[in-house]
Amino acid sequence: MSFLLEDWLSWGLLSH
Repeated sequence: MSFLLEDWLSWGLLSH
């Protein structure tokens, strides 16, 4: 699950 969180977190940061 952690990998999923990191993935969406990374995407979120890039999106912002």
